[in-house]
Amino acid sequence: MMPKRGVTFRAVLIGIAFIPLNAYLVVQLETVLNLGDPTTMTIFFNAVFCLCLVIVVNQSLTRWMPKNALNQGELLTIYSILMVSVSVSGQDFTHTIFGTLGNARWFATPENEWATLFLSYIPQWLEPSEKVLEAYFLGESSFYVSTHINGWIQPLAWWTLFLTVLCFVMICINSIIRRQ
Repeated sequence: MMPKRGVTFRAVLIGIAFIPLNAYLVVQLETVLNLGDPTTMTIFFNAVFCLCLVIVVNQSLTRWMPKNALNQGELLTIYSILMVSVSVSGQDFTHTIFGTLGNARWFATPENEWATLFLSYIPQWLEPSEKVLEAYFLGESSFYVSTHINGWIQPLAWWTLFLTVLCFVMICINSIIRRQ
């Protein structure tokens, strides 16, 4: 009897292969077509659909080449990758964070006291500088200027790293409590 495999290289590759399709579907459904908001549902139907495709292919592998068929642990790995990728590309995750990064410092006034309440706790490397934001907020420039893009690279890299670690920790917590 073969030991049960969980996270394998081929399962990760299959999961990664479905990421562009799922991210494209989410962006099209939520922003272009404005249909259904798939990432506000409990179960992401596009990830379940892709998992069903993998299961259908896996059934034929089980019949004709059983040694090459995916087991339950590998299917769970593929599903986990799909769920994380869909949640990250959805409207309630990165769209909210990256859309508000530059707003707090730019719109801080003495009346709302944002500078004294919370901006002193945010390191400068976690947000774009005011120099980068000034022409953009005044309407004199486009985002697609090299100075603006270069000003956003460092904050986006740090936030992407943080969100990746956060998703990994959530998956680890799920794997710890799943047997209970």
